[in-house]
Amino acid sequence: MNPKNGRPYNQLAVVSFYGRRKLDAVYYYMRSLMSSNPLQSAREPLLSMFDDNRKKWESGHRPTPTLEQRNHAADKEGVSVKGRTRREIWIRPDGGKRMLRTTSAAHSNRHTQDGAADSEDEQVEAQLKSMSYVDLNKRFCVSFLHVHGKLFTKVGMESFQEAGLAMLREFRVLLQHSPLPLTVTRFLQLLALNMFAIENTRLKNTDLEPGYRSATQECALIVSLQMFNLIVERCVQLLRDSAANHTEPTPISNLTSDVHVLLPAIKVWCDWLLIHSRVWNPPPSCRDYRVGPSGDAWTRLATLVNLLDKFNTHRDFLSTEQLPDSELVRLPEDVTLSGFTPLMYNTHDPIYTNGNCDMELAQISLRIHKIMFFGTEFLCGVDPPVLKLQKYETGVSEYVSVVEIPSPPVQTSSCCVVQSDNEEVCIESGDESEDEDEEEKEEVAEGESDDSGKATGVEEEAESSSLEITKLRKRKEQLERSHRKQERRRQKVQAILRECEKTVEMEVRPHYLVPDTNCLIDYLPQLATIANAKSSPTNEYIYSLIVPLVVINELEGLSQGAGGKVVKGGGGVGAQHSAMVAEAARSALHFLRLPGPPTIKGLTTHGNTLNSNRFTAEEDYSEDMKNDDKILTACLNLSRLNSKESKSQKEDGSRRVLCEVVLLTEDRNLKLKALARDMPVSDMPNFIKWAGLLGLG
Repeated sequence: MNPKNGRPYNQLAVVSFYGRRKLDAVYYYMRSLMSSNPLQSAREPLLSMFDDNRKKWESGHRPTPTLEQRNHAADKEGVSVKGRTRREIWIRPDGGKRMLRTTSAAHSNRHTQDGAADSEDEQVEAQLKSMSYVDLNKRFCVSFLHVHGKLFTKVGMESFQEAGLAMLREFRVLLQHSPLPLTVTRFLQLLALNMFAIENTRLKNTDLEPGYRSATQECALIVSLQMFNLIVERCVQLLRDSAANHTEPTPISNLTSDVHVLLPAIKVWCDWLLIHSRVWNPPPSCRDYRVGPSGDAWTRLATLVNLLDKFNTHRDFLSTEQLPDSELVRLPEDVTLSGFTPLMYNTHDPIYTNGNCDMELAQISLRIHKIMFFGTEFLCGVDPPVLKLQKYETGVSEYVSVVEIPSPPVQTSSCCVVQSDNEEVCIESGDESEDEDEEEKEEVAEGESDDSGKATGVEEEAESSSLEITKLRKRKEQLERSHRKQERRRQKVQAILRECEKTVEMEVRPHYLVPDTNCLIDYLPQLATIANAKSSPTNEYIYSLIVPLVVINELEGLSQGAGGKVVKGGGGVGAQHSAMVAEAARSALHFLRLPGPPTIKGLTTHGNTLNSNRFTAEEDYSEDMKNDDKILTACLNLSRLNSKESKSQKEDGSRRVLCEVVLLTEDRNLKLKALARDMPVSDMPNFIKWAGLLGLG
């Protein structure tokens, strides 16, 4: 079979598909596309297979949501599980206290979140370990194809991290079995599919500078590097066990069969890294896809190189000269992936061995020699470098990783929890202005350094350098500036988060009650009871019912009929429902405008109270605001103008807020907005029950 022709691979894929070997079929279809003479029709069956596998994965292989995913879902539902602690103490006019609401559990959650996540990983790992290797292998194949289906179709990428983490956990547990349930051929298929995913998701625009990656290619690269990381992790464990009982260089004949299975896969991926350094360097951040102990692929690769250096690889077996009794050493993995376009530029210099030597030992020696060359020579010389030889004062030297993974970009919109809109604008504008100032300073400094270089004769050296090296240097400087800018912004956002996560203790003494439109329509008798409630000792009114003018405007509009439109909070449409709402709105207006208790007053958006509710028009400085926002703004301004309103800060950084204004609403969105602005809020049934007016209402 000609490995450069895609048609035979397509036929093998058809045979594998009918043999119900899905992973083999996908591999052969991929080889059909990644050959010198590709068969483009292989894409259609791939789409069909990935869709069928997606349905299978979603029906029986969807993993349990992690702690972070549950927290994200809780945030969407309006429940803060990792924000600031909030405790509200509601004090009744008679002096009785009642803790109505608290989120103090979020405080302990913030400190134990990492530990809980680790324990969840341990539980998932224990569940996977309890499975037989046959069932686990089937489950891993489905998860692996599901991940590659997302990368191939670019559909459903919002859940890619969830699927990728599930696949990596299964792969790690699968590697812990001994003997390994995966063969050398299977490992080569997995890595070849990873190479195909990275190649298939590259940017189509070739005019961009080297080093740019698409978002999908970034995901493919991260998952591929993490799989390589897990393979190297397992190989390091096995090599440490092999070298534990040997003080002298360990012969490679002592390597276990599992190491013999892993080394070809490591060598093949090292070949790909060697050829495509512009694709993966600088390396991406894989911290969000970490599975198992901490450590990235480069740190473990340095450890692998240090361990292999302690083995006696019998390099005298190998020679570049062809002697009369010598024999050519062929590696099976090179033969398997011959004609594979991502490895087409991987040149193999002929290596020979003595005919009397064991060919298997010669292959292992050559394999280790190539891995050592990649780690000790290439990774130390690539720009920017990945490994370096660290020498200690004791005379011991070892290879260590020097990769600096940049911090992921911080979503400032999700963490700007501030007290007012003005503060939020101030924080964002401050970040931008300071970053621009820093960039200007760096540019000036670079300009001065360039001038000094020209004055000292560096200009001649620059002219002798190639244009490509000049571009790489400029790209490196851009990345360094971007990294410094992201680091500064991360520190500022962390400072904001620390400020926002401080405890807020609210002491609520309800006196001014601000109802929204729905409360006046649905709970008018209860509001009348509240407005007429008096304290028994002094016979004075307990509460003041403050109605915003925007609410009165809404009642007037509803009293004229909704014209068949959907009414907020009404629960239905049609003439009958509109008539009911209109009648309730007219009753509410009649209640507000009749001579009654002096505690019923109007409220402007500016927070000013009116003794008469017959005024409905005001000079609105925010016509673009929604009515809910106007109601909340009126409450905040009333609270601000209230002389008894006070805020204080304790020595431990926690804040104490005293408030007499309470917003009454059942609108969920308005509740969330009020809580975000430290405005006490309650619905009518709970407030009536808490105030002890349930029987009267």
